[in-house]
Amino acid sequence: TFTNAMFTEQVRTVVLPATGHEFEFVDFTWTKTAEGYTAVANYRCIKEEGHNVSIEAAVSNEVTVAAGCETAGNIVYTATVAADVSPDEAAHSDTLSDTIPAKGHTPGEPVIENETETTVDVLGGHDEVVYCTVCHAELSRTHVDDVVTIDAPVIESLTNGEVKGGITVTWTGDSKYGKFQIERREGANGEWTVISSDASATGYVDKKAETGGATYFYRVSGWYAGTWQTASEEGSLIRNPFTDVRTSVSYFKALMWAYNNGIVAGTSSTTFAPNDNCTRGQFALMLWRMNGKPDTTGLKNPFKDVSSKNGYYKGIIWCYDQGITAGTSATTYSPNENIPRWQMILMFWRMQGKPASTLTENPFTDVKTTASYYKAALWAYEKGITGVETFMPKDLCTRWQLVLFLYRLNELFHYI
Repeated sequence: TFTNAMFTEQVRTVVLPATGHEFEFVDFTWTKTAEGYTAVANYRCIKEEGHNVSIEAAVSNEVTVAAGCETAGNIVYTATVAADVSPDEAAHSDTLSDTIPAKGHTPGEPVIENETETTVDVLGGHDEVVYCTVCHAELSRTHVDDVVTIDAPVIESLTNGEVKGGITVTWTGDSKYGKFQIERREGANGEWTVISSDASATGYVDKKAETGGATYFYRVSGWYAGTWQTASEEGSLIRNPFTDVRTSVSYFKALMWAYNNGIVAGTSSTTFAPNDNCTRGQFALMLWRMNGKPDTTGLKNPFKDVSSKNGYYKGIIWCYDQGITAGTSATTYSPNENIPRWQMILMFWRMQGKPASTLTENPFTDVKTTASYYKAALWAYEKGITGVETFMPKDLCTRWQLVLFLYRLNELFHYI
């Protein structure tokens, strides 16, 4: 618009052409992707605010530190924009450093090392070792013991020995065993006790298995690979020192009671001779033992046929002193004569103090009321020591009958 006096006022609109953007570089923007990073270069127009532009940069990378199995690495990304594509016609670049995670180990197949052989005293085995196939580092080491397969010993027999010989245990076992251990318990509820840990043969005599009539249990284990291996199955045996007495006989319990308490002994190291007759001297000795072997010092011996050297001497003079027995005459005892049943009952009765019986009738058909042993026989019948209608007073008393009568007497009056 202009004004001139010579002219009239005129208005004219002129369109000026755009001068175009003038960009300047600002920075790079990095974006994390699954494959790495992308980047764009950012520009802004310096002529007019709000006019911005971004150009995708070319990104390259270089591994500066390679990652190991256990150590992290490093990678450097470089973003570049060439001048011919840059809005400001200048080249630009930027770098970004990032960590490469450790790769982790790659386990190989287990390797066997440090193999040892199983021996008597040592359990063998080996190490199973796993190494990394990349860096060869040891990843794991596991010791594996050998699996021992060996048969348990087998008890072949249990046999009674002599009177003081206990029980003999025999067994078979693998030749690999270095030694054997024998365990014993007395009775089904007893505790197991090791009685030998160094048995090198296949037999062992348990001399402490002395309780007659007791049931002894045994088991055997072998030493191999530095330990006691599985024990054998249990074996059991009733302790019976006498080969001529079966454990099934009616008087076995009574005999074992008398044997265990030292009242009777065998006729040899292995025999009892149950059906032999008992002598007067033997019976007196049994009664003395049953009463606890009282001191006989100073007691009178009126019998010429009883020597102090005889084994039954103390029994006879004690019974005589107590009024339990008398001689066959004023000066003889006849210790080697077999004792009849009537004398046995009479001595039992006297030992108890000659107690009176409450029976009013005679239960025996062969015992006269005038007999010297009549009161003793009635008392014995009443107490259950003898219990048959025929007493057979003159029959000789056998050794097995005698221990049975002694056992019954003890059950009543508790001598032991």
